[in-house]
Amino acid sequence: MRRFLIAGNWKMNLSRTTCVSLAQAIAAGCPQGGRTEVAVFPPAVYLEAVLAAGTGLVVGCPNGE
Repeated sequence: MRRFLIAGNWKMNLSRTTCVSLAQAIAAGCPQGGRTEVAVFPPAVYLEAVLAAGTGLVVGCPNGE
């Protein structure tokens, strides 16, 4: 079965608190275990905070390009 991917790259537009809150809100609105995988790419400086939030989302780091 084909899986779909929805991903968002946030660049440097958010604060640490806002990044964590946004990740939590996205996770709350996305059913887990379905056919759609959701990934977020917060600014590198907030990556650890978003990972620590334990949202269950795929979390990656933008490469700066």
